[in-house]
Amino acid sequence: MATYYVNAATGNAGYDGLSETDLNAAIANRGPKLTIQAAVTAASAGDTIKVAGNATAYRGATGGIVINKSLTIEGDGGVIVAPFTDNTVNEPVFDIQVTAGATLEKVQLKKLKIKNTVAAAAVKSGNYGIKCSLGATANTKLNWLVLEDVDIVGMGDAGVYLLGGAGTNDYFIFTTFRRCVSNANYAEGFYLKNAVGVIFDTCYAIGNQLSGYRTEACTGISFLTSAAENNALSGSANATYDAQMRLISCNSATVISCDIEDFTSAGHTSKRGIVVQNSVGTHIGPCNFYNAALNGAADERCIYVTYGAGGGNGPNHVTIMPCNVSNVAKFLEVDSGDTNVDAFLPFSRAGGTPSNVLPTTMHMRSWT
Repeated sequence: MATYYVNAATGNAGYDGLSETDLNAAIANRGPKLTIQAAVTAASAGDTIKVAGNATAYRGATGGIVINKSLTIEGDGGVIVAPFTDNTVNEPVFDIQVTAGATLEKVQLKKLKIKNTVAAAAVKSGNYGIKCSLGATANTKLNWLVLEDVDIVGMGDAGVYLLGGAGTNDYFIFTTFRRCVSNANYAEGFYLKNAVGVIFDTCYAIGNQLSGYRTEACTGISFLTSAAENNALSGSANATYDAQMRLISCNSATVISCDIEDFTSAGHTSKRGIVVQNSVGTHIGPCNFYNAALNGAADERCIYVTYGAGGGNGPNHVTIMPCNVSNVAKFLEVDSGDTNVDAFLPFSRAGGTPSNVLPTTMHMRSWT
């Protein structure tokens, strides 16, 4: 497997990309590539691309830097990657493309900062940090996508947008987010639909206009030691359900040792920390909930378990372990008629004991 190098300061469009430094004087055309896209094009499946940090941002061609093969793209911690044109509709930074009906495996992005160089000031549809849309042809899959130490800031749409296809068996399989940040984007921080085996490990979503994390039709998803703060700022067509974390029609979801903060301060459309909507086998806690009563909103909740828009079978077998709450007025709301929720009272209640909105047949238990 080869390693290709990219350097916006010393690279050259005519170089082969096989040396980190310019060796053209000794070996013809030996030196780093000038752009990430040029290195992706030159590389073969399984290769690694190493990108040097520079004062200016790397940019792709119109429509994003296209990744269509198994690759690892790794920065040095100082790499900034921007769309071809800032704040432009249908201009993602990275566009991972999978051939219809095929499987793409092992795409890794590491140590990159992905952003508009001028932060978005309005919604720009399709201005994603990282995009992958699997389309509608059956058996289109992306397996083993890894994002590690990636910061995504100020996009006009979602920071990460992974849309499973409408065809049969169109899935993301084994997707890992490790130490990733998605901040101040004009839609969700992380949006993921139709995935099996998802891990958010030590991730952070803050100040996104819609939910910090939105996962839909996912099976086997874990949020571990991750945080969400000050998201759901502007609302949407379904603003009632926007939240710091939103689980829609998911199976076997786990949220453990996470911080959910500042979700009812002024400007928020949603007053929800975690929304569990039409989902089965959800386990929440222990987690920390902070400052869920900053503006005294009557409808704020740390956790909201709901049938959701359009009905359905409703959330089933939701378990809520003892959590730590601070400055919280209301902790849990469960839709009437849903009897498959097992919840424990918060074990620490700084600032007073929060109330709950529960079906008459449901009672929260104390941890003993």
